[in-house]
Amino acid sequence: MAYGQAKHCISVPAGEDLTNKEFFLVGLDGKLGGDGSLAYPLQNEAASTTGEPASLCIAGVSQVYLGGTVTAGAALACGAGGKAVAATAGKQIIGYALEAGAANELRTMLVVLNGTAA
Repeated sequence: MAYGQAKHCISVPAGEDLTNKEFFLVGLDGKLGGDGSLAYPLQNEAASTTGEPASLCIAGVSQVYLGGTVTAGAALACGAGGKAVAATAGKQIIGYALEAGAANELRTMLVVLNGTAA
């Protein structure tokens, strides 16, 4: 599904090798996000060396890799390995799935922080 909306990105220094991690979730520390962490979809693969720029989509529409099955409209959180999963109680909501998908699939999400899941 294609979405033409604008997105807002920022650049942070890579905190680790992010080779082949485009559209995985990365924290503001430039490291791959962990379970329940605050993280954003990586928009480039240029961050192969610590300190290189990593472009993160902090608002708008982005693609993201899924870490489990999600339904369209589901609140998303960062799961293990920097993949988006359905948000469970106490996890930081980082956005919403714009389409359904399963583990390891590349899908579209609306990136918007919205507190923690109840």
